[in-house]
Amino acid sequence: MYHVSKNARAQRSAALICDGLAKCMEEKPFQKITVNDVLEKCHVSRASFYRLFDNKTDVLFYEGDRIFHERLEMLATQAITNKKEQAIYCMKVWFDSHSIVKPLIENHMEWVIYETYQRNAELLKKVCRIPFTEERQSDYFISLFASVICSALSVYLRHGGTEPIEEVYEAVSRSISCIDRSING
Repeated sequence: MYHVSKNARAQRSAALICDGLAKCMEEKPFQKITVNDVLEKCHVSRASFYRLFDNKTDVLFYEGDRIFHERLEMLATQAITNKKEQAIYCMKVWFDSHSIVKPLIENHMEWVIYETYQRNAELLKKVCRIPFTEERQSDYFISLFASVICSALSVYLRHGGTEPIEEVYEAVSRSISCIDRSING
């Protein structure tokens, strides 16, 4: 679990640690990265690291939550009601965050993105006005949506990461329609 307060110094230290971990993940697999490796890259003390994070995985969760909250708060202020535009915006949350997403995908750690959606489900339901009133159905929707985002990111990066987000959305939308037709006849 992470323990980053709103204090400017804590926020600055957390950002440095996130940057340090991202740099490490460009050089070697996440599993081989030590806290010392991160500290060497970010020049933050061990005491500061452990005051903010319990372990290096918490750094990923913190950065994912930070990005997610920042973008969803922006979406809430823009009052986008068109579902297609909302979906594209939610995809952009991750597609625009190459510094963390690319290493996550390359290290087969899409679960961090998936878990970010799960941890922030209530915020997502509220901001995007997910149409299901039954909690179970909303949970299915968010789980599937998160899985689709993770899969789309993986394919996007595998193909060079240069397609416009709208093209990715259209490819995903066509794929979902095809799955729907094959399931429902």
